Amino acid sequence: MSSFFPVTIKDGVTSFVTEADRRDNWSGEDLVSRAALEAIQQCSFAAVLYGVSSPFMTAEASSRVLTHIGHAMLASVACKVGQICAILGSQSSDQNEENLSQSASQALQGVCKLGSYVSVYSIAHLTINQLVSEMGRVATAMAVYTGGSPQVVLNGFESASSTWLVKGFTQFGESLGKPLASALVSTAAVGAGLAFACTQLTLSHLTKESYPELSNQLQVMGVCSVAISTFAALSALFADKLSGDFVKLAAVGATPAVVVAVTVGAPVVLKLALSKFDSWQNSLSWNQQA
Repeated sequence: MSSFFPVTIKDGVTSFVTEADRRDNWSGEDLVSRAALEAIQQCSFAAVLYGVSSPFMTAEASSRVLTHIGHAMLASVACKVGQICAILGSQSSDQNEENLSQSASQALQGVCKLGSYVSVYSIAHLTINQLVSEMGRVATAMAVYTGGSPQVVLNGFESASSTWLVKGFTQFGESLGKPLASALVSTAAVGAGLAFACTQLTLSHLTKESYPELSNQLQVMGVCSVAISTFAALSALFADKLSGDFVKLAAVGATPAVVVAVTVGAPVVLKLALSKFDSWQNSLSWNQQA
């Protein structure tokens, strides 16, 4: 998993196949046991994500999210069955077909494994992403307004909202002025989601050698965070009329097009910087050995 945007689709999906997946002597029982363990891990992780965000959900939203997580787990199981079939099919190929079979098998395994990750983590992760954004908004609002009593409500996958009492401005808020203070609160919601995504992508990069499975999971969640933020900005970009945060952002020059560029560009620049840092470290290591 050396790149954020792989050179080819085949390389991209194959990057999700770890050394453990490439073992050529898996028995059917071993594969089922491993798939079951991975499913339990995914279910546990989804439960943790749901547990963190559920106190902020309405009862109806909580029920809908649980239902969607259940559907995602079923999709994940189907992907794992496909991965098992790909491995067993590769093992049963004869010598003449070995090279082609190995290549096709790894590509199919990568697709199935990626599908397994996306199906679970994209669903379970969505409410966490909403929660992080709203917490960023609330924290900034408390810095610029006086009044307090913040409240965050997650309405499932459709929307999220946060409220607080406004009795006036703090000293910091007064120094900004009303338009800029309001825009800063809206920017904090977008910025918190983007910072969350970049943190996950950074951790994915740092753990890719030591913990490849964790790295894959973090990468999928980071990309999902970027996609969520980008989709919101694109929706505003093509909307007939701006609403919500984008009205306040546009008032200070941050149009939806600017938000899309920053939301997509920041993670790309981050991954390029991390890759350059790796190259620099490798060149230092070679020079020291020489």
